[in-house]
Amino acid sequence: MQNTIKSAVTIFLVTVFVVSCNENKNNETSELLDRAESVLNNNPDSTLIILDSILFPDQLNKKLYYKYKLLQIQGKDKTSKNISEDTIIFEIQKYYKNIDDVRYATIATVYCGRVLQEQNQYEKAISNYIEAQIYAKNIKDNNLDGMIESYIGSIYNNQLLIEKANTSYFKAADYYHKAHNYKNEISIYIKIGNYYNIDEQLDSALYYYNIAKTLADEYKLSKEQAAVNQNIAVVYREKKEFGLAKYYIYEGLKYAESDIDKAKIYINLSKVYLFNKQYDSASYYIDKSLKLQYPGDKDYYLLANTYKLLTSLKEERNQYKEALDYHKEYSNALKSIIKQNNNKAIIESEKRYKLEYVQNENNRIKVQNLETILTLIIIFSIVAVDLFIIIVYQIIKLKNNKKKIAESETSIFELQEMAKIYKEEKKTLRNIVLHNFDILRKNAALQETLISKGDKLSPQKISRETNNILYGQDNIDWDLLYLSMNERHNRLFDKMKSKYPQLDEDEFRICCLNYAKFNSRQIAIIMQLSINTIHNKNTLIRQKLGIPKFGNIAAFLENMEHS
Repeated sequence: MQNTIKSAVTIFLVTVFVVSCNENKNNETSELLDRAESVLNNNPDSTLIILDSILFPDQLNKKLYYKYKLLQIQGKDKTSKNISEDTIIFEIQKYYKNIDDVRYATIATVYCGRVLQEQNQYEKAISNYIEAQIYAKNIKDNNLDGMIESYIGSIYNNQLLIEKANTSYFKAADYYHKAHNYKNEISIYIKIGNYYNIDEQLDSALYYYNIAKTLADEYKLSKEQAAVNQNIAVVYREKKEFGLAKYYIYEGLKYAESDIDKAKIYINLSKVYLFNKQYDSASYYIDKSLKLQYPGDKDYYLLANTYKLLTSLKEERNQYKEALDYHKEYSNALKSIIKQNNNKAIIESEKRYKLEYVQNENNRIKVQNLETILTLIIIFSIVAVDLFIIIVYQIIKLKNNKKKIAESETSIFELQEMAKIYKEEKKTLRNIVLHNFDILRKNAALQETLISKGDKLSPQKISRETNNILYGQDNIDWDLLYLSMNERHNRLFDKMKSKYPQLDEDEFRICCLNYAKFNSRQIAIIMQLSINTIHNKNTLIRQKLGIPKFGNIAAFLENMEHS
C-alpha cells in the first residue's frame, strides 16, 4: 500500500511539473505580447522585434497565438511591409467573434479589410471596414475610428473618388484630434494636401499643408515638422517661388534626425536650384547628399532619385556622355531595388525554413522526453491505477455534489423571487405563467420538504424532490399560455407559428417566456433545462428569426405584435 501511494504521488508531481512549466511559459509569452502591444502605435518596429523574440509561436495556445499573429500583422502594416498573404487574419477574426471579444474582433475586422485592400479587392475591403465601424461603436475608441476612416479614404483616393476620400479623411482627422493623436492627424492633412498638389490645385494643397504645419509646430513633433516643410517647399517650387521653396527646405532641415533624412532634403534643395537653372548650386547639394548616403546601408530609392537628378543636370548642361553614365547608375540603382526586394523575400523564406527546422528538432526532443515520461507514468500507473481512479472519482463526485447543491440553492432563491413578483402582478402574460406554474404553493412545499428532509437528502434526491413538488404534471399548460397570447397580444402566437414554422416546440415556448420578460435562469427553471441549454437555444432562435447576435428576442416579438 505504501508503494502504491508513493507511485501515485510521483505521477501527481510529474503532472504538476509539466503543467507548471507550460503555465510559466504562457505567462512569460503573455507579458511579451502585452509589451509588444503597448509600443505598437508609437514604435511598430519595436513590436516586431519583441515578437521575433518569442520562440516557436506555433506551439502557443490558440488565445496567445492569435494575439501574436494579430500584433505581427499590425506591426508589418505600420512599417509598410507586405501583408497581402496574411490570410490567417480571417481565422483570427472568427475566433474573436466567437469568444465575443469586441475590441479584438473590431481590430481583426479592420485588418481583414487591410489584407483585402492590399490584394486590390476594394469592395470586400470596404465591407470589412464598415463592419468594423459597427463593432467600434461599442468600444468608443477614437483612434480606432480614425484608423478605419483613414483606410476607407485611401481606397476612395486610389479610385479617384476624391469627394468621398476627403469626407473620410476629414472624419479621420477629427477622430485623431479627439484622441490627441496629433501625429496621425497631421498625416491625414498631408495626404489631403498631397492630392491637391498632384492635381495641381496648389493653393488648396498649401492650405492643408499649413494646417499640418501648425499642428506639428504646436506639439513639437520633429519628424512631422521636417516632412510638412518639405511638402510646402515642393508646392512653392512648382509655383516657381524659389525663395519660399528654399526657406521651407531649410526649415525642414532643422528637424532632420538622421543623415538619410538630411540627404533627402539636400536632394529637394538641389531640385529647386535645377528648376531655377542654378546648376552649380544644384550640383553642390547633390554632392552633399551623396556623401551622406555613403557609407552604410544604402537607400536605393534615394540613390535612384539622386542619379536621375544628376542625369537631368548633365543633360541641361549638354554634357551627354556624363548624363549617359549617370543614367546607367540610375538603372543600376533600380536593379538594386529589385534585388533587394527579392532578397527580402528569400530571407523571409529562409527564416521560415530555419524556424520550421528548429521547431522540428525541438518537437523531436519533446517527443523523446514525453516518451520517457509516459513510460514512467505507465509503469507507475500499473501499480497506482486503482488508487488514482478512486481519488479522481471522489474529487469529481465531490465537485458534482457541490455544484448540484449550489444549483438547488440558486433555484430556491429564484423561486422565492418569482413568488414575490407573482404577488405584485395581476393580469399580465407573465402572471399567467406564474399562476399556471403555481409558484407560491410549490415554493412553500419545496421549502417544507427541504427543512424536514434536508439533512437526509443527497443532491440527487433534492433534485428529485424539487421536480416532484414543482411539476405535478410534466409541464405547465402551454395551450392556455398560447391562448392568452392570442387573446391579449394581437394573435401573436398564430403570427409566430405562421411566419416561423422552423421553430420547434421548445423554441416556441422559450420565445413565449422571453416575451413574458422571464430571464434565462427563470426560463431554465420553468422549462426544466439547464441555463446553458437556454443560452444555446436563444442563440438558435435569434438565427432562425433573423435577429442580430445578442439582439433582444422580446423586443423583436413586440414589434411583430404591433405589425
